[in-house]
Amino acid sequence: MQAGRIHSNSASDRVLVGVCYAVAILFSLIVLLPFWTILMDSFSGAAVKLGSRMWVEDFSLQAYHDVLTQESLFQNYGNTIFSTVVGTLFCVTTTFMAAYPLSKEESSLKGRNVIIWFFTVPMLISGGLVPTFLLVKDLHMIDTFWALILPGCVPTFYVVMMMNFFRGISRNISEAA
Repeated sequence: MQAGRIHSNSASDRVLVGVCYAVAILFSLIVLLPFWTILMDSFSGAAVKLGSRMWVEDFSLQAYHDVLTQESLFQNYGNTIFSTVVGTLFCVTTTFMAAYPLSKEESSLKGRNVIIWFFTVPMLISGGLVPTFLLVKDLHMIDTFWALILPGCVPTFYVVMMMNFFRGISRNISEAA
């Protein structure tokens, strides 16, 4: 056996590797099939019928022309990019601001364990969609960007992860900073 080789090169191993590759290719094709049919439907000039096409029947770019000439398309993309960027900045900022003090010892932050419970319990027992909607409605945030940004502004799971990350930083590095 050569150094660095783990598997032998027997016939049964080659068959097993071949079967694994065949299964992987089959599953990949199954996953990619819906994307392929949607792509073929988008290039077909005929109206979409029941069922899907595996190949383009009447090639046309009319569907792309219709989508790209809509006036609201670029405004909608702008709204998506804005809410994503601002939401990410708010999320990262509030996560760091919550996790860093909670990562310190109990003597540095009085009531730290109680505050951690205030973060942990809602993570384990979520109110769900309806209470979140009612909260957004009562705060008069419907049809605003804040309704997309603020409800997910302090993700508890990420606070716990960052808190554990900050606990892993040595005290010497923290004091040197």
